[in-house]
Amino acid sequence: MVQASNLETVLHTIYDQLQRSYIRFASLSIHHIINENTSQITSYRIVTTGGFWTNTSINKGTVADWKNGTTLYRPDTENDPQGLPEDYLRQAYQIQGIHVRSMLNVPFKQGVLVLRSEQVAAFSPEDIHFIEQISETLSLGVSRAEDFSKQEAQFQALQQSEDFLNQAQSIAHVGNWTLDIKTGRVSLSNELCRIYGLDPSETPTTFDRIMELIHPDDRKFVAENTRRFAETGLTENNEFRVIRPNGGIANLYGQAKTVTNSEGQAITLIGTVQDITERKQMEA
Repeated sequence: MVQASNLETVLHTIYDQLQRSYIRFASLSIHHIINENTSQITSYRIVTTGGFWTNTSINKGTVADWKNGTTLYRPDTENDPQGLPEDYLRQAYQIQGIHVRSMLNVPFKQGVLVLRSEQVAAFSPEDIHFIEQISETLSLGVSRAEDFSKQEAQFQALQQSEDFLNQAQSIAHVGNWTLDIKTGRVSLSNELCRIYGLDPSETPTTFDRIMELIHPDDRKFVAENTRRFAETGLTENNEFRVIRPNGGIANLYGQAKTVTNSEGQAITLIGTVQDITERKQMEA
């Protein structure tokens, strides 16, 4: 069984990543399925206003959501035809201090990731897609936590959340980036540096430097998509190629979203890039 301290690390890692994504939520929970037959789960919760706690309980509803295997979004809990028990909403307020108006349940391999918000329709389709990506990383992270629970000495090297995230991204061959639109400053995760063939010490770098790595045949397409994306805020999903400094060519798949200021102006782009070179080679 995975140790509580390890899952707490996973929770805080996911929490930090979602905070950086500017998705608005009031609380985040990981419900880890202990025994699906008895519906025993261990829950780990963190509230944005402060507070963390864990408990073990019997929760048939959560296990049913997990077995269903699909994302469940309640954009308005008070007017949801499926309904949420009043005692659930009352307990959420009494324990967490929040009025749950939106709720998102995203199953992963070992349980369910739950985000709650005090705003109606708090999560956009782009947010939900991004969170579903996070849940894939979460599944890998929990798997790693389970393995390292059996070998606690090895887990110590991954105790810090950033190290843990780097390991999960390395397994999935997915890296993340942030672009400051005004300055052109780009920050890359360690795994994305590896994907691009850069030394992590080279980040933060510039947008122009990244464009130099894009394959010449894809460069115009990527530049135009990035410009249009920054102007419209529409989510862009792109396949493109880069030529690494060592001459190797990598096939990549990128996704991004826009962060705006209070006036609705795009100030930051954030996204993920996955190395799909092996998949492309198998398809060829």
